[in-house]
Amino acid sequence: MLRENLSDYPVRDFRDWESWRILTPVVADELIRFSGQSLIAPQTVLEETYWDELVLGLSSRGHAVFHVLLEADEPTLRARIEADVELAVAKQGRLDHVSRYAEARAWMSRRADLVVDTTALTPEQTADRVWDAASRAWAPYA
Repeated sequence: MLRENLSDYPVRDFRDWESWRILTPVVADELIRFSGQSLIAPQTVLEETYWDELVLGLSSRGHAVFHVLLEADEPTLRARIEADVELAVAKQGRLDHVSRYAEARAWMSRRADLVVDTTALTPEQTADRVWDAASRAWAPYA
């Protein structure tokens, strides 16, 4: 929706549109309200100030955020991007972000509730680790 409506406002990354950072918590809130369920939103946010905006937008709507950072060494990350047929259309953009991801890792690691090195893990093993940690973190609220 934003790409079609904001095409005359070029950005290097759709996350650079302030509208994306405002609308993402609004849409997430509506999905949670409508479904009555928790929401898992896989998203790489490389700008710490953008992350702050998203967390503030969610917390101001009464939502806690469990921030998970999934890491992999650079060769593994590049190989996974190259092999991904589902998101092949985004391959070059994802590869272009690898160096920015490396630069952002320090703040992302520091701010994450959970860091999982996925280099040697299967997707199922990764999901199990995230589920276990999130279940423990949210147990007091259940």
